[in-house]
Amino acid sequence: MTDSFAGLFPMSVGRDGKFSGFLFKVFDHVFILRFMLIIPVWTVLLLGFYHSGSGLPFTWRMFAIAAAATGLAGAVFVFNQIFDIESDRINDKVYFLPKKYVTITAAYILYLVLNIISLVIAFMVSAIAGFLGGAILLLGAAYSAPPFVIKDRPWLGFLANATGHGTLVFLLGYCSLGGDLGTGILKSLPYFLSVAAVYIGTTLADREGDQRTGKMTLAVVMGINRSIYFLTACYFMSVAAAFIVKDVPFLWAALAVCPFYIRTFIDRGLKSSLIAIKLSIVSLSIASAYFYPSYFVFLLAVILLTRVYYKKRFGIDYPALS
Repeated sequence: MTDSFAGLFPMSVGRDGKFSGFLFKVFDHVFILRFMLIIPVWTVLLLGFYHSGSGLPFTWRMFAIAAAATGLAGAVFVFNQIFDIESDRINDKVYFLPKKYVTITAAYILYLVLNIISLVIAFMVSAIAGFLGGAILLLGAAYSAPPFVIKDRPWLGFLANATGHGTLVFLLGYCSLGGDLGTGILKSLPYFLSVAAVYIGTTLADREGDQRTGKMTLAVVMGINRSIYFLTACYFMSVAAAFIVKDVPFLWAALAVCPFYIRTFIDRGLKSSLIAIKLSIVSLSIASAYFYPSYFVFLLAVILLTRVYYKKRFGIDYPALS
């Protein structure tokens, strides 16, 4: 199927075996934002819109907030890659900076431009949206950069991810449409816990490279078995929280993947844990797409274009379920 899109990616292969060409360089600076990691951000944001009570139908105000959230999340992931070059090289997963498809200077410029534009858009929408956007920016910077380097502190890294991608993103969607901050914090609890589970799974996937580079994540500190136990505990707590706050869309999405988390808990396998967290992202995205059908079409387009890019650029099948 991807061959039918070959015309979008004119290329040549240089002596070093790398593709060259203007369009590929442009796409390198687009896909470094890691859209597959932004999907959970979009999903949580849309459900924040929905739960505000003013989130249907989709409006230009919501589009502006979504654009700001995309820029802020992309900036966080670009910034993180700058400080994770060595572990990314060992894990052989993120090629943009380790293999110099994008220069570090260009990455810094992209980071600054994305943050500035995103904050301007957020403050144009409302003061609360701007302040929440600023909180996401500051937390993302502290996560990767000295003197804080939260990513290298197991429990702080865990809390930063769950708070940034779960609580703050939900609040950005919820409060920007008039939702009360206190109520929004309570309603964000299932998302905080579900992002926590997903984060633990990602540290399991990167455990070997992180351990070799001295990066202290939960998976490195706790080991595989205890990390998987904690991952499944966060999942079941997210289900309980959704029941308490009466978040029906989240509840249905979470229960749909329950068998996969039970399997993960029983066999404590790395592969089964990765499948469980990926399916939980898919399931929650489907819940969002139920209220915003165009989101489903948008996701399919993003995933397809990402697969085409990674296949043509790096010769790998990404994203993949396994």
